[in-house]
This record gives sequence, C-alpha cells and structure tokens, in this order.
Amino acid sequence: MQKTYNLPNSGKNNLAILLQTIESHLILNVICRDMKDKYPDIPLGTVHDAIATNPEYTEVLLEEMKTTLTAYIGIQPSFKEEDWSIPLLY
Repeated sequence: MQKTYNLPNSGKNNLAILLQTIESHLILNVICRDMKDKYPDIPLGTVHDAIATNPEYTEVLLEEMKTTLTAYIGIQPSFKEEDWSIPLLY
C-alpha cells in the first residue's frame, strides 16, 4: 500500500515535516489501531511521539511497536521507557 502526503511549501522544513507526518501516521493510524484490534482491553494514550499504557502492558506494547516499525522502516528502533506514575505523598 502506498500513502501520499500533501505538505505545504515550507522550504527547508519539508523534510522535518514529512518525517513528523510519517511518525504520526505510524503511531496513531498503524500501531494504536493494531493494538486496539488485537488487544481491545489494553488502555492506550498518546502524547506527541509516545504511547502510554499501564505498566503491566508495557512489554506487549513495546513488542508491537518494534515489530511494526521494523517492518515499515527497515531497521529496529530503540525505545526509552518512562515511568509516568504519580508518586504517593505521605
């Protein structure tokens, strides 16, 4: 399948805009959609270029992201995990 992107004529920023558009498409339209189809009970949220889920689903999400992105871009990406839990105040 081929996807066509229409970009504004922004001169030297065209490459950055194209890469951001592709990244957004892969995260939102491919990975999140596939996750919801395969694992409808896993909660997902997106913030910029991140996908958030509960800690118990991190491994499933990371494996899905690695598999999908490797298939689309040809190399296995690396990821940085962040703990977004709210610390309890005593």
